Amino acid sequence: MTLNKIEKHIIELKTRNRKRRIKIKFPIVASPELASVIGHCIGDGSLTERQFSFFNQSRELVDEVTANVNAAFSTNIIPKEFKKSGGWEIEFPTNIARLISLAGGPLGEKVFLPFRVPEWVMNGSKEIKIAFIRAVFDDEGWIKIKFIRPSSSTQRMIGINMSKCAKFINNHVRFLEDVRKMLLELGIRPSKVVEMGKTVNGINLGFTISNLKNLKKFLSVISFTNLTKRKQLIGCLEESKRFDQLFPGFIQRYKD
Repeated sequence: MTLNKIEKHIIELKTRNRKRRIKIKFPIVASPELASVIGHCIGDGSLTERQFSFFNQSRELVDEVTANVNAAFSTNIIPKEFKKSGGWEIEFPTNIARLISLAGGPLGEKVFLPFRVPEWVMNGSKEIKIAFIRAVFDDEGWIKIKFIRPSSSTQRMIGINMSKCAKFINNHVRFLEDVRKMLLELGIRPSKVVEMGKTVNGINLGFTISNLKNLKKFLSVISFTNLTKRKQLIGCLEESKRFDQLFPGFIQRYKD
């Protein structure tokens, strides 16, 4: 179902509090805010028939999801919030979950679900693609400095990996290729998709982004909302003497 068709199926949203109604902003349009919500749904979010929930230990990401759900759908959506495992979990009502599902959020346990990047994101504006990628990397990405023994050198990289059951592993490759395609369109060249280990329920697949030019491009074009990961990336590049030689003054602008 397209975003335009969503409007025809919604008159007013009820909540579990019978006295409260959520007023939806029409038209519902493809936007960076909605793209970010779908990215977080694919990342650390959980979408069921009953609710959309999001858990993270980064306060800024929890606040971002709340703000973007309101920007995409309404101005009076107040999620339930509680502390959990050193972070925060927010829960949105059933009908918001249905809207997110209609917009392309995967419904159910993601490790056992086949899904792709929604077409409206793949065909969307640069801003929509950036918002989606940033959300996915905020939740699932990591930064690493790898020591290479034979040459006694180091390799700086950003990576992402996600698990999928073996039955849908080919679909998982296609999803990651969708993300790679958008990165390439933004001038960032990632590695090929490779296996990165196994989990109890499936196989971890992912890719990395290395080369100082690519890392510079990622920081300047996409970056992280997650402040810890943003600082890690800046610190990773700041420690590289070659990076400072190639791009003098660049890191200082981001530290300030």
